[in-house]
Amino acid sequence: MKRPIISVTIFFILGIILTEKLNINFFLVCAIGLVLLLFMKKRWQMIILFAFLSAMLLTDYQNNKISNINVAEISGNYIIESATDEEYGKSYIAKNASENIYKTKIRIFGNTEYRPGDVVEIKGKVSLPEENSNPGLFNYKNYLKSNKIYALLDADHYDTVKIGETNNIFLKFKHSILDAANQLLDNNFEKDHSNFLKTVFLGEDRIEETEKEQIRELGIAHLLAISGFHISLLYSFIQFLLIKANIPRNTSMIVIIVGLWFYAYLLSWIPSVFRAVFMITAILISSRYYLPWDRMNILFLSLLINLLRNPFAIYDIGLQFSYLAAYIIIAVIPRFRLQEEKGLVSLIKFSAIVYIFLLPVQLYYFNEIQLGFLLGNIIIVPVFVLAILSAAIYILFGFIPLVGAGVLYFTKWSLNLLDWTIEGASLFASSITIPSFSLMGILCFYFLCFLYFYHRRALLQYKRFLFLSLFIILFCDTFSYYLLKPVTVTMIDIGQGDSILIKTREDILLVDTGGSFWENDSSGEYILKPALLKKGIRSLDYVLLSHFDEDHAGNIEIIMREFKPKAVIGRKNGKEILKEKYNINVPYVELENSILDFNSFQIFNYSAKDVRDENNSSLVFKMKAHNSTILFAGDIEKEAEEKYLDYDIESDILKVPHHGSKTSSTENFLDRVNPKLGIVSVGRNNMYGFPHEEVLQRYNKKGIPLLRTDEQGEIEIIIHRFGLKADTYWPKEFDKNIIFSILLWTIVFYILVISERTRDELHRWSKTD
Repeated sequence: MKRPIISVTIFFILGIILTEKLNINFFLVCAIGLVLLLFMKKRWQMIILFAFLSAMLLTDYQNNKISNINVAEISGNYIIESATDEEYGKSYIAKNASENIYKTKIRIFGNTEYRPGDVVEIKGKVSLPEENSNPGLFNYKNYLKSNKIYALLDADHYDTVKIGETNNIFLKFKHSILDAANQLLDNNFEKDHSNFLKTVFLGEDRIEETEKEQIRELGIAHLLAISGFHISLLYSFIQFLLIKANIPRNTSMIVIIVGLWFYAYLLSWIPSVFRAVFMITAILISSRYYLPWDRMNILFLSLLINLLRNPFAIYDIGLQFSYLAAYIIIAVIPRFRLQEEKGLVSLIKFSAIVYIFLLPVQLYYFNEIQLGFLLGNIIIVPVFVLAILSAAIYILFGFIPLVGAGVLYFTKWSLNLLDWTIEGASLFASSITIPSFSLMGILCFYFLCFLYFYHRRALLQYKRFLFLSLFIILFCDTFSYYLLKPVTVTMIDIGQGDSILIKTREDILLVDTGGSFWENDSSGEYILKPALLKKGIRSLDYVLLSHFDEDHAGNIEIIMREFKPKAVIGRKNGKEILKEKYNINVPYVELENSILDFNSFQIFNYSAKDVRDENNSSLVFKMKAHNSTILFAGDIEKEAEEKYLDYDIESDILKVPHHGSKTSSTENFLDRVNPKLGIVSVGRNNMYGFPHEEVLQRYNKKGIPLLRTDEQGEIEIIIHRFGLKADTYWPKEFDKNIIFSILLWTIVFYILVISERTRDELHRWSKTD
């Protein structure tokens, strides 16, 4: 086998993914694996199986650490490793001084000033990080796991006290270097420039969000995350200095390798930095001692080592982009023969190729295409390199009086030039928001690219088969739509509030926007907006507000700004309320005892009279699609419920009134609606105790099952000609369609790709035992 490490790494990754996504009994798999080993006579098969099982064992071991964490009130001693300023106070990454098994993120409310290396006694509550409860949104739990942080600890500042310092000399030495670098930058540069340099040299996230947005729209956000680009730049700079100083080759190699590994240590072994340093080291040593080396094998070996260090690093977005970009540069770029191009043309083509091949993953995470990426890479990157190199020279040689003053002046000038260049380029930059690529879409894209570049003859030979397959998929999708005419009703997990999306191919209606009474609520920006974008929604036809409390209408401003609905639908006098309470003036349609006809569904509105408060003034309406109905009951309580008993409110599904408050969902109301299912949107561990226990007992007594966003995440109901189906995001089961698709594509891959030559190579390699 020409590149065995690639196969080993791929099967190692598969072992991690399957262990994470499927609740596989590891011991059963090991037993099956051992049985298979008895029948395997080829060495490469044994090695691949061993890699697969090793990944499962390692991942299962790490998951057992998490499952054994005691979620309770505790008092313990923690060694502080890093500190970050937060709105509520400070957050610290620390390890328990007695166990030292995993990292904990400690959130301390109030003013504290602990430093890395301090041992702090903390009394607080341990909890586990939560996963995203809406599909495609940021997964906080996986983000922390990728950084080896498995638990959260919340405490007030008066429940913490420093009791000493660690005797870990390596931790102390590391942070003394970082503190000195921070002080050097703070003392010699303006705050904005100091924060910028801390970001690109020390990996600290110090840049303001508005500046980040400017850089993102120019398609150069990778410059703000320390990656292979920065390490390669640093390597080239050090090598240039050593050559000019006439340092012997062996000494230069040692200086470079030691310097880069020390820098990687200071940055806590960021995966993208580890990759770049490992590859440079391997290539330097191989070249010096005339050893055979292959960049692709080195790339995958570094990935394997990264995952052995932490299998959850697979969730690290920086790792994914770093390795994918490196693969593109190593394997794809040479096939375009850019060396035959000159200067600017070559740079433009290089930037465009890398950007296009990274685009599916970028869309999966960020839903944006940056139209200014060429402008950013052609104009901004050279100025960025100038600023960073001059800053690096100052950091290394700034202690020399005359040289330091001159370099400092030039560095400040280059940083100002970078600011001016970004400001100017931003005037011509913009981005387009589009739907996310699905995971299967990404796999298909890269698989077809692989076939095109490596097995074009096979691809052309089977092009009719591929086009026929594509046609069948599109035909089946179109036919199933016109046969079923599905209407999708999605209760988004917005926290303590309501936001429900009704979607067909022709109409998109949002019922309530969620929100909060708290001023710092960010559910609109970080939940509702991305949730809609992940579903491919860039605009709404209408927003229907049941009433105007903040937990139902608080995000109306961001919805009007980002999704530009034609009008807001609500009760009488709603236009004035929106203007007075939320300071927005929008097209408004009053809905009172009327019917709204959409292409695939209808809304029948009922209005109760003589109600006295905002909750009981909620619009109550029934949606009918095909032969199924859903009753939306807003936040009404007993007083209003009684006024609706004479209406035709019997429905298949009930949106539980007032989030399950004990003052709602009376027995008479439930008997009149007679639902087969109830759905309720509530925040986890909310301060109101919704849904109340007596309400839960009432639904249980009447045999009405409940789906809850606090326990099951987003709730999706699909209504079609033949009935309806309700599904929840939690508990998550690995999509069996993905497994089927992977198996299908594996068969196609085998037919098209495994040529006689490849099989011969595998056969020869397996006989080397």
